[in-house]
Amino acid sequence: MGRRGGRATRGGFVPGGHDPASSKCRAGGARDGADGRPDSPCPPAEPNPDARLLSCSADRRGGTRLGAGYQPDIPRHGNGRHVQKPDVAQIEVGVTTKGRTLDGAAETHRERAARAHAILQALAADRVVVEKSTYRLTEDQHPYRTPDNPPPQRAEMPFTAQTSLTLRAASIEAVNPAVNRLAGSGLFEIRKVRFSVEADRRALNEARRAAVLDAREQARIYAEAADLTLVEITEITDGDALPPDGFADMPFSLRFVEIIPPASADFTASVTIRRRITSR
Repeated sequence: MGRRGGRATRGGFVPGGHDPASSKCRAGGARDGADGRPDSPCPPAEPNPDARLLSCSADRRGGTRLGAGYQPDIPRHGNGRHVQKPDVAQIEVGVTTKGRTLDGAAETHRERAARAHAILQALAADRVVVEKSTYRLTEDQHPYRTPDNPPPQRAEMPFTAQTSLTLRAASIEAVNPAVNRLAGSGLFEIRKVRFSVEADRRALNEARRAAVLDAREQARIYAEAADLTLVEITEITDGDALPPDGFADMPFSLRFVEIIPPASADFTASVTIRRRITSR
């Protein structure tokens, strides 16, 4: 038997309402009593955990967002490559002089540098010119002393004068004659030779163009497979654009060398493109 203000059930007394199993809630939020009149208010509906999870997942980038003004897009990362035959070269060389004193090393190096300059002027006739030159005068540093280490012996010639130069050869055919002439003089150290192209910016732009085409093709394939329509491009982010690393390491002491240039110089670039998508 029920009591005023409540209803007795097998599970006990339910104050202020009816057994949820035997009562119905109306759209206004009240539960009908036994006589059909509104009795007690309905309890609030329990939240659906699956709905919360769906809402959280939908708000993440790349999902289906239901907020006003949201426009889904598809980002793709494209890579491009442009191959071209090298037509120029850079030659890294150096002139090094050792001395017992600072002034002695500098004076001897000045004489050797004058002879080296004459050789470089002769190479200009073959369109091999000096692009960059740096000069250094240093003293050999002693290693850090510890109680267990005896004092190191001082080098016989602790001072070093060095001129480093970067030469530019306007044609690949001029590289080997120039390198052999420099090495045969006994003055120059041949360090590196790098092959590239004269119009390197144009070649990099061709690699960028290929990267954009690659990103667009990827987006088209994904859209077709997912039955979507590609609309306009919303964002373009430039990636890396790199010239070829055509260095050839050379030994420091050479008398004769035959350098074989690479068959091609590879320029690479990357880009990220976002495109808006809609349902078909």
